[in-house]
Amino acid sequence: MRWLSDHGDALYSYAMRRVHNLEAAEDLVQETLLAALACGDFAGRSSERTWLIGILKRKVVDYVRKAIRQRSLTELQSDGNLELFDKSGRWKARVSKWDCDPYEILENAEFQETLATCMSKLPPRIALVFRLRVGESVSANDLCKQLEISPANLWAILHRARQRLQRCLSANWFESGGK
Repeated sequence: MRWLSDHGDALYSYAMRRVHNLEAAEDLVQETLLAALACGDFAGRSSERTWLIGILKRKVVDYVRKAIRQRSLTELQSDGNLELFDKSGRWKARVSKWDCDPYEILENAEFQETLATCMSKLPPRIALVFRLRVGESVSANDLCKQLEISPANLWAILHRARQRLQRCLSANWFESGGK
């Protein structure tokens, strides 16, 4: 198949940047190529690669949508939010103040490595939504439409991602002397 040899690497790279999962990226590329074959002949209104990546974008959105719907009860119960608050709903411990310049830290290669490690510890659907919103700058409205979720659900997912990243970065960078 010519499409695979000509565009396979670009498609795979695109999928990996979005889903960060080897098997899922391979499956998405395969589904993209199958969908392109099912469509029939390429119309030529854009480059083949642009056309294939357009199909892949929709496949990624479907993948994310499915991942959000398959949220398990154990994940809901293991969010860890309950352990942060006392019975009256107040914080058990104050959030530590980070005495550093965030822009300076972002340029630090060791910090980038720690951040990547913390991102890899997020549940896949939370990491994916966070990457799309924060890393890819997809607007909240577009993300809600693409994933067919409510804005409240989107903000809850992003809140969980930020909480988990804050805990992980605090433990593995800020409080461990990674500065």
